[in-house]
Amino acid sequence: MAKPRLLYSTNARVAYQIAKKFYGDIHHHVWCAPTFDLAPQYMPSPPSSMPRYRYKEIHSESRAGDSHGALILTTKEGLLSGADKNLTEGRITLTQRDEIRYYVSKAGLAEYKPLLYVMVYDEVKHLAKLVPIDQRANPLFDEYIIEELPRSLFEVLDLEDL
Repeated sequence: MAKPRLLYSTNARVAYQIAKKFYGDIHHHVWCAPTFDLAPQYMPSPPSSMPRYRYKEIHSESRAGDSHGALILTTKEGLLSGADKNLTEGRITLTQRDEIRYYVSKAGLAEYKPLLYVMVYDEVKHLAKLVPIDQRANPLFDEYIIEELPRSLFEVLDLEDL
């Protein structure tokens, strides 16, 4: 696949807020796709890897009050395991980890509304790693992971406000 121009990632507002407050505005484990919706030349693009699909699903779950929605539960699990990992790696204190756990447990569904991160590939290519083929939703579709993404390298869009 040709080098992408942009990368897109859908994330919950709660994840954005936690990164801002506790991780120095460094956003961890940002999963990205080279397209927002359809893949170039209509390459097979699984919905679970498409930021547009993920945005719509998280939006639907949070608006419907579905606290057991699959993506909301996955987000909660990721935030909690991320806090544990950051504690183990010395990035945050035990008190901060406990604050994150409390915030995740008490955050209302509105806090799980989706945000779209948009990155210029050339500005993040030194951080973006191609996801191993066995971890992709479809081996024909390129996906990227950025372990530590500084806020200065992406734009945030709230598509609900359009």
